Amino acid sequence: MRNVSYMDSQIKLVNFIEFYPDSEKFVTLVYLLAGSVRLTLNGKQSELHAGRVVVINKGDQARFWHEEKNMAVVLEIACDYFFQQYRDFYSTKFTLPDEECSNYARVMIEQMRVKLASMAIASIRTGQNGHVLEMSRCLSEIMLTLVRYFNSPRKECAPFSVRYSKRIEQVIAWMTDNYRRPISLTEAADRAFVSFSYLSRLFIKEVGINFSDYLRQLRFQHCLHEIATGNDTISRIALQQGFTNVRQLTLLCKRHYGKTPVQIRRDYKTGVAALPSAQTAHVPPAKGNRFGPVDLVDAFPLLTAGTNPQCRDTLAPYMHNEEQRVIVPARGKGHAPKEPLAYIVTIGGLEEVLKDSIQRQLRSVKEQIGAYYLDCYDSIFSRPVPDIYALPPKTFHTVCYSETERALAYLNTMDIPLVVRIGQDVTLAVLDGFLRYCVNAFSREWLQRWRFIVYPAACAKPQDDAEHFRHISQLINRWLGAAKLGVFLSLPDEITDFSAYLTHRHDSLKQADFIGYCANANLPNERRLASHYVFTQSEMHISRVTEALSRELRTLGLLTPLCLVEWNTLTGSSYRTNGSFFRGALIFNTLMTLPAQVCAVNVWLNLESQRWALQDIPSEIGSLALFHVFNIPRPVFHAIRLRERLKGEVLTCGSNYLVTMTDFGYQLVLSNTITFDPQLTAEEDLFSCFKKQITLKVMNFQPGLYRIKRWQFDQQHGALFWQLEQTSTCYWWDDEIVETINRNTVPTLSVVDEHIAQEWVTVNKLDINALMFYELYRVY
Repeated sequence: MRNVSYMDSQIKLVNFIEFYPDSEKFVTLVYLLAGSVRLTLNGKQSELHAGRVVVINKGDQARFWHEEKNMAVVLEIACDYFFQQYRDFYSTKFTLPDEECSNYARVMIEQMRVKLASMAIASIRTGQNGHVLEMSRCLSEIMLTLVRYFNSPRKECAPFSVRYSKRIEQVIAWMTDNYRRPISLTEAADRAFVSFSYLSRLFIKEVGINFSDYLRQLRFQHCLHEIATGNDTISRIALQQGFTNVRQLTLLCKRHYGKTPVQIRRDYKTGVAALPSAQTAHVPPAKGNRFGPVDLVDAFPLLTAGTNPQCRDTLAPYMHNEEQRVIVPARGKGHAPKEPLAYIVTIGGLEEVLKDSIQRQLRSVKEQIGAYYLDCYDSIFSRPVPDIYALPPKTFHTVCYSETERALAYLNTMDIPLVVRIGQDVTLAVLDGFLRYCVNAFSREWLQRWRFIVYPAACAKPQDDAEHFRHISQLINRWLGAAKLGVFLSLPDEITDFSAYLTHRHDSLKQADFIGYCANANLPNERRLASHYVFTQSEMHISRVTEALSRELRTLGLLTPLCLVEWNTLTGSSYRTNGSFFRGALIFNTLMTLPAQVCAVNVWLNLESQRWALQDIPSEIGSLALFHVFNIPRPVFHAIRLRERLKGEVLTCGSNYLVTMTDFGYQLVLSNTITFDPQLTAEEDLFSCFKKQITLKVMNFQPGLYRIKRWQFDQQHGALFWQLEQTSTCYWWDDEIVETINRNTVPTLSVVDEHIAQEWVTVNKLDINALMFYELYRVY
């Protein structure tokens, strides 16, 4: 066993025979480099293999043992030191998941392997300049990783609250901030508003030593660091760290190490000895611990491999370079690559249709995506329409051309049907007058393609909602006949509450032609995202909500189509994360995996309309919008466009690819879909570790010559915010800037001719949430 101490930690290279971590004094991390080890942790037994990292928390009962040769890095961090750096330490535990965990957790565990290996290497190179700084940096990053990514509340925190009550925590924090000046137990008692004797007894009871000894140990700990790393005289260090004279420091050094401070500094800087910990130097090895010999010749290659990015895949299950073989069957699966899906495009108010910019966007959506419905967030009934009841038929054509009529006339010309929201404030008389006006002004065929959706009052009784819905349905059928009428459900945040909620509204639901609902991963979790919310429950939020809703409807005997009125993937809650977290493949796959029961999805037309309409909801976490300012398309626009481009029959598919056969040849979609907490998007290491290079080998394409188109859609090929960063300015955008951004915010197209025999090989470098879309045109 090789053991090196630094400050309040010990790093060891060990060969386990039997080891009992001292969990009362240390948090212990074990990184197994080679071989296997058995672990009993709090009564549960498991076997660890090379590459595994485990953490033993304070109070855990653990035993490592194995008779066969193994090698591991063991890092012990003093609990008191951890508490000084992290005030919630005694109410927190750290849990490292196993291999079956989310992508970001796997990457952060891999980063921890690298830091543990780097710290072990620095401990071996004690004679080299900077090794102390390297160990300090690694220790800080390991502790930060544990606190930031793997902490959770300690449920059984009673023993620790007994040892460190709130009052003692405050006293220790005050001592840590003021140890350099003369402080006393009397001053501490006055600040804590208790008596001298009471605080003295409480401190000894909880901490285990008296106030003066703890203060002396705290000062000594900082003196050791200055002795090793600083150049001040020993007497100056002693006075700066709170000792009244250098003699006190010298006595402590001799008591712990048998050396004077000058000897400790000389031995440490010449590499003769490493600096022991002030709190652990006098602690004898735990009884029963047995270790085999460790050969540094064997250890060093394993450690250096752990710090080499090219070799990390040998230490972790996560791989940056992948090779996939796809065998295309002779016959397809007999179904289309996507379910038919209608799109509902939302604007703020109907009068916006009269703006030139809105009309350009509407035309662009129709040309590049296809037919869709238009939805107005503000009530369409708040706009005045001619009173048909008060007009004789002969004078109807002379009515003033209102904004409502002009907007509807434009939509009629463009053949864009409406989705009409019927809120709780819309009376039957108002609805009747509006429908009568529309029937007299526009073609019935266009009107019958409209969709109406009722938004019930939040406080209304279910039986009143059902009766109101029935009257609206009768009124619409009288005027339009075939027009569809749906109802919007304000689903509870918790899926477990769906059953009771839907049962109470069964009478309304069985009358509806479709059901609208919301599945936005951000809105119910916005507050939790701002803290340490574990995002894994939001990873598949849309599919979880949709499947739960479908399941509960089936139990009620309903197979009603669903309309996803409001939705979004997890984005975070700031402009920074929303801009840097590219989600092209994530949005594409979300649309591709919607159940067949979902017949329509809603998107906003542009960000400006959304911000004006949803002033209480940040646009970064609201529903998705197709356009940014100045008619610049956002990634969701291209994700939908690529989805609608898919044709033919599915031949084969996997978790990250889809192959279809079309009348012109083949289509192939390849993605690197990554879902992680967007609050982490500032972590550059995390970004680089998620990038992949996938070598795809496709077998059994029909041999021949093909013209191959490839669209690359990722952060630097079609992402809006990356382009905005390249043209960053605090002032206005002129036409040239807008045109450049607009031209560059599209997926990059490349074309090549290639003769395919038995195997087609393509190498793809995929960034986070990147999408590769191939079309192979057969040349005859």
